[in-house]
Amino acid sequence: MNPRFTVAALCVLGPLTCLAHGDNINGEATYISFSVPGAVGTYTMAINASLEVTGYYNVSPTVARGFLREADGTITTFDVAGAVWTEPESINAAGDTTGFYQLPAGVPQGFLRYADGRIITFDPPPQPVGPVEAQPISINDFDDIAGNYPVYSRPTVFIRSARGVYNADISFDRATVATAINGSGSVVGYSTDGEGSYSGFVLHPDGYRSGLTVPLPPQPGPECMAETFPDGINAAGTIAGWYYNRCNPENMGFVMSPDGVFTVFAAPGTLLASPSFDYTSTVPHWMSIDQAGDVTGSYTDTDGVQHGFVRNPYGTITSFDPPEGKQTSATSINDGGAIAGYYQYDAGGGPPVGFIRVPSSSFFVLNAPSISSAGSDSILTFDSLGHSSVFFSASHNLQGLDDIACSWHGPPSLVVSHYDYWENVSELLELDGSGKLVRRTPFGTRDGGSIALAFDDAGNFYAAQNTTVFKNGVFLTNLLPGGSEIGKMVVDSRGRLYVTQPITSKVLRVDALGNVTVFADATQGLTSPYAVAVDGNDNIYVANGSPSAPAFILKFDPSGIPSSFAANISFQRGILSMAFDFEWDGLINERDPDLYATALNAEMGQFVNAPRILKFDTTGGSSIFAAASDGLDFPISIAKCRH
Repeated sequence: MNPRFTVAALCVLGPLTCLAHGDNINGEATYISFSVPGAVGTYTMAINASLEVTGYYNVSPTVARGFLREADGTITTFDVAGAVWTEPESINAAGDTTGFYQLPAGVPQGFLRYADGRIITFDPPPQPVGPVEAQPISINDFDDIAGNYPVYSRPTVFIRSARGVYNADISFDRATVATAINGSGSVVGYSTDGEGSYSGFVLHPDGYRSGLTVPLPPQPGPECMAETFPDGINAAGTIAGWYYNRCNPENMGFVMSPDGVFTVFAAPGTLLASPSFDYTSTVPHWMSIDQAGDVTGSYTDTDGVQHGFVRNPYGTITSFDPPEGKQTSATSINDGGAIAGYYQYDAGGGPPVGFIRVPSSSFFVLNAPSISSAGSDSILTFDSLGHSSVFFSASHNLQGLDDIACSWHGPPSLVVSHYDYWENVSELLELDGSGKLVRRTPFGTRDGGSIALAFDDAGNFYAAQNTTVFKNGVFLTNLLPGGSEIGKMVVDSRGRLYVTQPITSKVLRVDALGNVTVFADATQGLTSPYAVAVDGNDNIYVANGSPSAPAFILKFDPSGIPSSFAANISFQRGILSMAFDFEWDGLINERDPDLYATALNAEMGQFVNAPRILKFDTTGGSSIFAAASDGLDFPISIAKCRH
């Protein structure tokens, strides 16, 4: 029987929404502004996890074309043949987009544009009277599409599968519109009786339907009801939207958990939202929710100026505008917390400009007391200028923090390994976005030694102790065929795990099936390898070091051919960990990021650490990024994470 450890309590190992993402979009962010060349207005409507955005731009007030902007800034324009108005509304992970178009003197009809540029048009089954028309609103990663069309002039929901199969009539015997579909095929929206009464709904792919109405505290009269409008649903089934009390018509936001618990909130000003059953105008995107439960939308202040906002899962709301921006409309948020929308440079007018708001990120460093002193471990964060702050303080009275890892893809997560032989502790710690310890999960054994951690690009979580490696809580492999000990781990874009072994001077490679091979050894220049990192091209960087010689870093291409990256690094205790500065900056600097490393220097055998974080450029040239004066004592591990 394969050994296992408990996974139910640690959210990074399962499909539950993780708390650690929460604060990552509060604080500084990078803004990317753009306009389609020749446009008299650029409207960004949706964003996917790869930072591809889609929307439409005006050629004139009555003519619009669609666009797709890739993460590197490349813009592709398109329209449906013969259309005077093409308006994409939603984009999925593959880059497929859906929306509606209109021919001259025609009615809205649906289209699906695949990432390769092919466009197909479609409409739901013909209605009994009137022309066929449709307005797709949302697409999931399986190319299931939700939207609206009229039956006997009454708005009705349709769901179209990737095979072109449509559901039966979804009307709830009322005028009904869909607003979003998630990866499971669950659709949310709202309906009305035509007399001012509105209620939300969620429709699951198995046919189960449920109405949604925000519960209100006791009201003065029976007419005081919550008119409820769901606008988004994430993969976990958490729903976000807005509502108002009929006796107090002020728009409020809400989030409903998968188990039906409502949380309501007020925007910093007047929340922008209103019911829409109109097929011929631009589709409103009032609110959007990501996998972690962050919600974005827009509001107006007391001067009538429009701003964007984002609310994290803890209830903190942050207002934002792009630099020099006014009249900000936030339309979509992806599962990494990046927000898309559009704005104007002047509050009173000017052509709309598209924007992407990318969450800030920081280096997280496990910091132990210096060798010559006593105390507890802490976690520091460093911004791009090397300024530090305490994220997880020594007041927690924990010693033996061992490694730190975070996920960039999907809902980001922050996990720390904790091994303390004398306290009989071997566990994994999960931290939320404010540095609060929210979960402790036993892992390994007291005599098992240090615990190494890693995430891959898909969000799979790896933890290893002694000779055993687990993936998402399930036994993956035993390293005995390649060696007996574990240093650090990293995963390349193909899901291959690399493990350093400082005693035997090896780097092992573990494939997705758990097969172990020797990737590099002493014959290729390895000497007591410990820290390891991978760049955007799957080159592997390995730090060598010994007490009697300067540390150096080798670079191995994916086939295992070595080259020197940085030599004669004068930190003789060696490099303890490394992390690349992966970041989005308007284009992509993933291919040529700087490498950061925590390092120590024992002077003449004395207990003097001289701690450093070193910054290496793409040529291997180094500079000091942070030192003891920045709060470093004994920097054990470093990771670049959204914060």
